[in-house]
Amino acid sequence: MTRFTTLLLLCSLFSLYLYHGVYGRAGVGPSMLGLRVSGNSILNKDGVKIRLLGVNRSGMEFMCMSGAMADGPMDQTSINAMMTWNINSVRVPLNSNCWLGLNGNPSVSGANYVAAVKAYVDLLTSNGLAVILDLHWSAPGNEIANP
Repeated sequence: MTRFTTLLLLCSLFSLYLYHGVYGRAGVGPSMLGLRVSGNSILNKDGVKIRLLGVNRSGMEFMCMSGAMADGPMDQTSINAMMTWNINSVRVPLNSNCWLGLNGNPSVSGANYVAAVKAYVDLLTSNGLAVILDLHWSAPGNEIANP
């Protein structure tokens, strides 16, 4: 390789590190507050274009129907682990039956479910992460919600 090619390769790797290694991490780079859509872009409260790099935190959409709130830890330790993947957003799928307290275990549905969702969202946002709430399982009336 020539010096120019080597220098070009190093500059490319450094710019990838800056983009993914810095701006891909929550709490570093642009704020995730006040997200809105403008044309085909997502902007933050300061009008800065945001690229969402996220994960799906599955569990709250189905576990509540079987008596548990989620299928794994939803605590600071699990968020710390997810943040090592350089994410800035988390999708949290929900269940309408559990939210409304229908057809599920009362200890993990209704007000208890809503409180758990709120606590998890608060924990995620306190770590600088954007949260995408998705009413993933839903059904009309008293029917059981399925995917």
